[in-house]
Amino acid sequence: DLAAALTVGLLAVGTWCTAPERGAPAGELTGSRLIMIRRAAVAAAVWLGASLSFLVLTAADLSGIRITDPGFGWLLVTFVGQIDLGRALGASALLILVVFTFAITATHVATAAWGAALSLLAVLPIALAGHSAVGSDHMNAVDSLAIHLVAACLWVGGLAALVLIAGRLGHQLQAVVTRYSRLAGWCFVAVAASGVINALLRLGSLR
Repeated sequence: DLAAALTVGLLAVGTWCTAPERGAPAGELTGSRLIMIRRAAVAAAVWLGASLSFLVLTAADLSGIRITDPGFGWLLVTFVGQIDLGRALGASALLILVVFTFAITATHVATAAWGAALSLLAVLPIALAGHSAVGSDHMNAVDSLAIHLVAACLWVGGLAALVLIAGRLGHQLQAVVTRYSRLAGWCFVAVAASGVINALLRLGSLR
């Protein structure tokens, strides 16, 4: 979860909140922007490793078969291909791989921006794997949890990205913080509202 938030935050701050370096070619990643995107690649690699580990261990836990047992490989393929939870986790892992590829190879802002957008999409399948997916009022519960997760990743990950890169921003620091603050404000509203909605759906009643 921390790796996911950091990946989203670094990509979002690097592409949407940080201005180009003075004198840099239009649309090219340079300076602090490039550093943030490359650090996002490292975070995405950790996220991918954790995601694949969670996928394998979840399949083993639900099936009761050890990962070292014969036939586990085929069971894993079946889990990802035919079970809703496995499909969600597999889709998330695939998106994370694409995000990592974009972040490690990007030389232009547009590529990094696509990586940022896809990193948000990679968070969404987690909502399908949560308790809300099997709770009452299924669709509203999943939608509110998805909004909650995306907003939280942007908020927490963006703040972590600022802490990591603040020393390299120089004269840009105030402008970047101002832009991030606006984003964080909207994320705060989204987290609070979606959290209340999801809680009410789970509780059913305040009594």
